[in-house]
Amino acid sequence: MDATDEGSGVASTWYRWRTPQYEWYCDEPFWVSGDGIHTLEYFSIDRANNREDIKKCIIKIDTTPPVTTHKFDGMIVEGCFIDDVTVSLSARDVTSGINYTMYKINDNFFFVSSERCFP
Repeated sequence: MDATDEGSGVASTWYRWRTPQYEWYCDEPFWVSGDGIHTLEYFSIDRANNREDIKKCIIKIDTTPPVTTHKFDGMIVEGCFIDDVTVSLSARDVTSGINYTMYKINDNFFFVSSERCFP
């Protein structure tokens, strides 16, 4: 984070992430980690004691792959489908959503579902 002030100069910068209190930023990088949507809040104060409005930055971290489940719908006799089967795929990703789902039937090429879904 960089702060500038054309008048008296920047005295300090403060930030808050995962804590109720603001912490002094000492010009050293810090890590934001863990899957999920994180909110970073920050502001600076100049040497004349003027405080800027609090700014917010949303940081999305998603290192977990989505989960896809399937459902078959059709007539079953003695453990086998006896007619066409409707296959439904349902994908879920709570942080960044689903961009697309790929599926393959037998040795055919992969097919792509073009629907985009977001949490």
